[in-house]
Amino acid sequence: MAKIDLEHIVKDLAGAVYTEDDVGYNDVTEDMIGEPIDGFWYLSDALDIEYRVGSNGSYRSALVMVAFGGPSIFIDTKTNMIEGYWWSDRASEPYIDGIGLDEALEELYECTRN
Repeated sequence: MAKIDLEHIVKDLAGAVYTEDDVGYNDVTEDMIGEPIDGFWYLSDALDIEYRVGSNGSYRSALVMVAFGGPSIFIDTKTNMIEGYWWSDRASEPYIDGIGLDEALEELYECTRN
């Protein structure tokens, strides 16, 4: 995969919105097309979540694996970056959390503690 392809994938994730392909999946309706996706909805397809916690056990941030193997792509809520890796190629893009991803991650973490 060329670096330009990896950069394209990373940029697509940075501006994730509901598409026609999402309609019918997890209660997505046609009127939601083009709207920013919901943090919990996005996490339903996450491959792995690494939580970062403080010494008192409180949530600080998370690293979410959203693709693996070709390429591997992660969202880091500490650095607010999406990073993609494919062999020696690397691409990154700033991530502005407009979908409540960090709040969803914190809520999921709190559920695992109880």
